[in-house]
Amino acid sequence: RIEPANNSEFIEPNAAIEVYFNRAVDLSELQIEVKETLNGKTYLNADPLGEDFISAQGYVLSDVNRNLELVAGQLNAIPGEAGVTFAANRNYGYNADVFVEITYQGEQLSRTRFKVRELPTFINGAVVDQFAQPLKGITVSLPELDRTTVTNGDGGFAFGYQETGDQVIPSGSYTLLINDGFVDKRFGTVNTQISVQQNRINALTRLSLQEVDSSIPFFQLISGGSNNLLGGDLLIDLSSARALFPNTRTSGPVHAQFLPYEHLGVQSYPFALPHWLYGIQPKGIAVEGVAELDIKIPMLKGSYDYIDVDTYDYVVLLGYSSDGQVVEPVGVGKIENRRVKSVGKLHLTSLDYLGYSIVLPTFNDDLARYANGEISLQQLKAALQTISGN
Repeated sequence: RIEPANNSEFIEPNAAIEVYFNRAVDLSELQIEVKETLNGKTYLNADPLGEDFISAQGYVLSDVNRNLELVAGQLNAIPGEAGVTFAANRNYGYNADVFVEITYQGEQLSRTRFKVRELPTFINGAVVDQFAQPLKGITVSLPELDRTTVTNGDGGFAFGYQETGDQVIPSGSYTLLINDGFVDKRFGTVNTQISVQQNRINALTRLSLQEVDSSIPFFQLISGGSNNLLGGDLLIDLSSARALFPNTRTSGPVHAQFLPYEHLGVQSYPFALPHWLYGIQPKGIAVEGVAELDIKIPMLKGSYDYIDVDTYDYVVLLGYSSDGQVVEPVGVGKIENRRVKSVGKLHLTSLDYLGYSIVLPTFNDDLARYANGEISLQQLKAALQTISGN
């Protein structure tokens, strides 16, 4: 009997070959010849013997061309002398074909082959708070793949390790959920899409969890009507739109929180940076249809001096793009009585982050043209990228 058995698949690259006999054998009379064929990529140790930890590269994905290449190894007797193991001196390549020929006392007893598993798919990431400090014990899941893990002491998480060859994660776009359902009630959630390439190491950017202010209650958000949050500081009118929660419901409890710019933990459109934003939890609430916003202008450092209502007629309204994972312009707001009200079409697709940006007064004409429907959002964004604002 031989393990791996003839024509076996999904064999690990460090697997030993075991050969069992119906009686004791003389190792000096036994020969096991192992050959490997692989023309493709596998992981090779890029470090010479004795390389120090700081300079070490570890295993690097490399191209190899092996055609019936002889594999050196060690023979060891299994207790009872009715079997032996062959341990290769190196790992077999991923997706390699391995051929085993067994000869005893000059007589060929067996010829078998097995297939090494394909390259694994790894997903690596880390979770931090808004101050970039690692968060331990946070639940991370990929629901489409039915995989869940928790972050380690460095905030890191990973998928694809310690999994057998028939569990390789295929390429695709997947939903990544962090702290789903507010398992850790100190923090909010993350609901984002990630792109995964099969048979590769997929390194994700650090993902930021927002600390939730427990003194602020949750509000019931409904589609088809107006929603008053934070005592009127934030009004979201969904009379002609609907909110789609991650659980597919169109209404549910939400938490809105004022976030200074340094606490956002997300990328922002460089030509329309906010002083602050409202963060809405849970993350991943999509918007379908045409919504309207009405935002009370907040004081910053106890003053309204940061925005001169006599100089600024309009501001750029900001929302979150789940596709680009960036806070970007979604429309224009007009300043009236220390409130900002959306005018013109609002291209709001997500409730994750809401707010506005104050841009140079030289852009007022462009903002007014957008509010009057004379230019598109893309044309407005192009105008904002000019230095002079002319």
